[in-house]
Amino acid sequence: MPIGFLKARRATTVSSQNPLPVQVRNTDAIPTENGAIDTLLIGGVLIDSTDRDLLNNTDPETPTITQASAYRRFILYIFASSAATVTLTLRGRATDASGVPLNAGWVDLATVSIATAANTWYRVVLQASDGLPLGGDQYRVRVTQSSGSQSIFFNLKGER
Repeated sequence: MPIGFLKARRATTVSSQNPLPVQVRNTDAIPTENGAIDTLLIGGVLIDSTDRDLLNNTDPETPTITQASAYRRFILYIFASSAATVTLTLRGRATDASGVPLNAGWVDLATVSIATAANTWYRVVLQASDGLPLGGDQYRVRVTQSSGSQSIFFNLKGER
């Protein structure tokens, strides 16, 4: 027996020309999942023109963060102790099932340069230019300064 409904006081059979009528009942905002923000690293590092990461690793193959595929972006708060141009580069790569990089090197995902003032906090969002989840298994947060050196203090958070 076909499915039907009343249309203009007549029984009408459901078809592509006569689909079931639908009424929107609840127009409240649909709840969405809150993004979780995890604190990943807190510390300080002396920076200069040397290629180093937030953990003071100068080996360019050493990751700053591992097992981090769930993150959409990173939020970095830095406190600069002096005026300079600080450059932050987020690099990512994939690993095999045992955590070994698939190949040497990194994909540059984001680069941000900040003209810092002395004794000032800055907030930097490191994310892919398309806004999609980063998708890497390992990341390196490279930090350099154009000239001279200074100590910076940081708090790195990851948003899922």
